Amino acid sequence: MAVRVESFAGPESIEAMCKLCVALRERGIGSEHTGDVNWAAYMHAEINPARDTALLREGASLVAWATATKHGLSFAIAHDARTDAVMDEVLGWYREHCERNGRRSEPLATSCFESDFEVRALLQARGFEPQSEHVLYANERSLSDPWPVISLPEGAVVRSPLGDEELDRRAHLHAAVWHPSKVTPAGYRLTRAAPNYRPELDVVAALSDRSFAAYCLGWLEPATRTCELEPVGTHPDHRRKHLASACIVEALRRACALGAERAIVFSTEEGLPFYRTLGFEPFDRVLAMRR
Repeated sequence: MAVRVESFAGPESIEAMCKLCVALRERGIGSEHTGDVNWAAYMHAEINPARDTALLREGASLVAWATATKHGLSFAIAHDARTDAVMDEVLGWYREHCERNGRRSEPLATSCFESDFEVRALLQARGFEPQSEHVLYANERSLSDPWPVISLPEGAVVRSPLGDEELDRRAHLHAAVWHPSKVTPAGYRLTRAAPNYRPELDVVAALSDRSFAAYCLGWLEPATRTCELEPVGTHPDHRRKHLASACIVEALRRACALGAERAIVFSTEEGLPFYRTLGFEPFDRVLAMRR
């Protein structure tokens, strides 16, 4: 049966993409979490998934999805559709997308979970090789393990942002942490409209002067009882004060109360010591693949 390419169509597309990824991870194959899929599509106002994301179907079945990002191609292929034909359809869509939108497709960059041997083999058969740089570590911890005790500066509290003015400050905090960033107050409101966004899992560390110094956004995935942290950050003026740690612990306490049993977060190698202090250990890696 021929593969049919469909354009991204909003929440129903997000749901289908997430279900495909959940099915892969339930088989022990590395794949994006619900948080990754939602954040990638709703991170700021300049994101355009209707233009940059495609769903590939055979009949009624979703066999793959693909997204063109500023870093290259992001994609997932269903477990029973790991064929040369589907891989070529994904790569072909990406090349055509780049041509239509005036973007470079070569050298072609993508990524692959280290545990996904089948997709890595399909990529390597097409000339892709893993790169030593830009490796991300997937870290996890059980939410039944004891929580670390964290001391905050006097007057600081960890809570969710409230009201329009605080939502704007929350957006400006993200932009300061990840400068240069395209997240604006309008873009942050777009994030809050993502299908799987939970406001109670969006927490900030507010100082005694009511300024925001750190934040953590959690994404609950009921199907696997996991919560992904994406993103996490601390304002450059307030690092080394355990503020991000306090936000993470509070977000995970709340996720646990909502039924999560495990937490996931991605980091660079440099970030591993920080997450180990919070009980996380690496269990997989995301490899940059280029040809």
